Amino acid sequence: MHSVAKGPGTAIRISAARRRLKARRARGLTLLEMVLSLTIVALIVALVSSGFTLAGTAIGGGERAAEQNQRLRLATDIMMRQIKSTVVYRAEEDDFEYPFFQGTRYDLAFVTSAAQSGGGGLALVTYRVQGTPPQLVMAEAAAVNPGILGHPERLAELPSQEAVLLSGFSDLHFEYLVSDGIESEWFEAWDGKEEEELPTAVRVVIDGLAGLGGSLWTHQIPIMVAAFSETQPEVGFGDDDDDDDDDGGDDDDDEGSSGGTPSGDDDDS
Repeated sequence: MHSVAKGPGTAIRISAARRRLKARRARGLTLLEMVLSLTIVALIVALVSSGFTLAGTAIGGGERAAEQNQRLRLATDIMMRQIKSTVVYRAEEDDFEYPFFQGTRYDLAFVTSAAQSGGGGLALVTYRVQGTPPQLVMAEAAAVNPGILGHPERLAELPSQEAVLLSGFSDLHFEYLVSDGIESEWFEAWDGKEEEELPTAVRVVIDGLAGLGGSLWTHQIPIMVAAFSETQPEVGFGDDDDDDDDDGGDDDDDEGSSGGTPSGDDDDS
């Protein structure tokens, strides 16, 4: 075995090495080490921040989607109740009577027995898509009569209440079904004056609604026709005076026949 000689020179070298090590510790990190450390910290902060941002976006998007779904359910419920309750309400134009129902791709007007305002009852209802971005607006007018319905240009004069039913979609339009029980066909417009009847159903088509994931949504609403009697003013078809005259004629006939029977009996006797 070889032994290491220890002497004054060896102690001096060890002391010098220790001094250099202590000096390096006192000097701290180099510039390169500092840059690498800051880069790593920045990456960690960026990852954490992006995670929070994505989480916040997802939560906000979910809340907006839930709100739009709720608005869609509310709008659908109102439209279903009112369109199903469409009544055969006559419109008069130049002595010509026809069931009032006017529908285009972006507008729909009819008389319903399920008004939203005033606790229900009859009302002229109008749905229309308007504005940019588009909105579905509903308007109700309680004061209607056949003369006004027969002149569409006068409908705007009626006092009405308006409300936005739905927004946030890229397109919303209506379609109208005619069916004879065997064949059926959908149309983009309906004019009660030309058709002289109501459509079988109305279809609502919505596209681009965020709450639906941007997919196409359709809903078909049948029309349950309710014919109102002539005991209610300005409702239904026909003429009150004619009905009264017919009733009066029947009464006269009954009285004449009942009055003739005793005289016939007297002759026999």
